[in-house]
Formats: sequence, C-alpha cells, structure tokens
Amino acid sequence: MKNIYYFLKWNLNGMESYTKRILAYLLLGGVLSFVWQYAMGITCICLFVDFLQDIIRSQYRDFKREQEEMLNDIKG
Repeated sequence: MKNIYYFLKWNLNGMESYTKRILAYLLLGGVLSFVWQYAMGITCICLFVDFLQDIIRSQYRDFKREQEEMLNDIKG
C-alpha cells in the first residue's frame, strides 16, 4: 500500500495544475454519477468553464504583455 501511495504522489508531482484539475473533475463526476444521474453533465460543464477560464486568462496575459511592450517602445 505504501508503494502505491508513493507512486501516486510521484505521478502527481510532475503534472501541470490543469491536468490535476481535469482529473479531479472526472474522478468527482465519476464517483457522484453513482449517486446522482446529472453528475457527469455537471462535470462536463465544469470542464468547459475551466477550459474557457484558462483560455481567457492566457489571452489576457498576452494582452497585458503586449501593452507593456508598446508602452516601453513609446517611452523609448
């Protein structure tokens, strides 16, 4: 049992944060689907919102970086 714990810990340490979130959504949705029939549908919605939020955050970061570069070019 101890080896399984260390193996899981080793796998999770190298993963990106979005991969951990996706796995958490899928595991939670899978477990809850045994109790509640709409759990996987809500899981899909959560995954979509997470992807959308990640895309918007990435685009905003690019926008801010581009704005800073333009201001630095104007300042000289």
